[in-house]
Amino acid sequence: MTDILYRWPEAAKFGRRVPKEKFYEHGTVNTSVREKFINEVQRVTWAYKLAEATINLPSTPAVPEIQVFTIDAKTDDVSEAVLGAIDKAIPFPIIFEIARQRGEQPETRTVAAHKQP
Repeated sequence: MTDILYRWPEAAKFGRRVPKEKFYEHGTVNTSVREKFINEVQRVTWAYKLAEATINLPSTPAVPEIQVFTIDAKTDDVSEAVLGAIDKAIPFPIIFEIARQRGEQPETRTVAAHKQP
């Protein structure tokens, strides 16, 4: 099932590919996590930027904007270590949409966590 939980506003669409190397440079990625990136992640796309300028809702100091990243998985899922490394490299809250293959059926898994300072 490829249905997703939310239909994001078209005005918030960002649609830029993010090279995995950027997370290695800006995050805390050790050799083990780098191997997980290589084995588990096909592509990372910065899909949407939910900000005051794009969705016409006021921001707050705690949540100035929210990013939506789509991760195309090579395997049936993406590990918490990889998601944590991406989360640490981006200063804003992130919602992950993990596109994966479960048998013959494509699926999207949504993951989010409160941003820890």
